[in-house]
Amino acid sequence: MKISNELKEYLVKEIRFVKEKMIAEKNPLKKNYFYSAVYGALDRSFKMEYDSLLVFSHFAFVMSYNTIQGTLAEITQSGGLSVLPLDDKDFEFIIKQLENYAKAIETNADEEIYHILEKVIEHAYSLSGPGHYLIEKGVIKK
Repeated sequence: MKISNELKEYLVKEIRFVKEKMIAEKNPLKKNYFYSAVYGALDRSFKMEYDSLLVFSHFAFVMSYNTIQGTLAEITQSGGLSVLPLDDKDFEFIIKQLENYAKAIETNADEEIYHILEKVIEHAYSLSGPGHYLIEKGVIKK
């Protein structure tokens, strides 16, 4: 990313704060609430210093958040009987990718950021109906 060191430091600090809040929180709705702060920080960042990788990251994390929010709504509306699974392992995966993303920003590993975002997007897709079906078929490995 071609952004200032100050902006990188801001992003890393925000991402690690979110990560810690998600680790401490037990309620999945609140975990996802904290997760939304990642795309908020990215949105603020690319408005200050435009970089296409920030925009791409923003959209990947928005999509991930929205998919999780939809899955949580499905679980809530079904009284917990939803066929769509979402558990602690899913949030642990997200938390791990947030740390990987923060490290990639710190080390200027732009190519690694694309791989991290690919994992975030595939994970989000796996939480959707069609994505879960592909897990059941063995196409997506979780």
